[in-house]
Amino acid sequence: MPRFNHLALSVPPGELDGMRADLEKFYAGVLGAQLFDYTGGGLSYLIISFDEDFPSQSLVIGEDKKYMQSPGFDHIGLEYDTYEKVNDIIERCKEFKRSDDRLKIMELPELKDERFDSQAVYLR
Repeated sequence: MPRFNHLALSVPPGELDGMRADLEKFYAGVLGAQLFDYTGGGLSYLIISFDEDFPSQSLVIGEDKKYMQSPGFDHIGLEYDTYEKVNDIIERCKEFKRSDDRLKIMELPELKDERFDSQAVYLR
């Protein structure tokens, strides 16, 4: 079975440096990710890694004239080992939202059946 390595996302040229502090505050401060600056092929990227084996399980953010636009509720799903960890992340997101109302939180009910057991929250 393949393992998720990275998802590349693009932002408008000249905006990545201005976004970095906010990205670090949320992804590192709330979700516990590691952030790395990377330069390759003459381009600069910000890598947000959810795995100790850098750069696996990462978001790779770069600048491009044809940048990504996401008007819907597109999202990335992260999985944690326990409901307690999910609940901790939800509480940390609520705390983060008190100081930054750009974060949208949609909590979902627990989903359980014979094949599936999940507790989820969508963040945007």
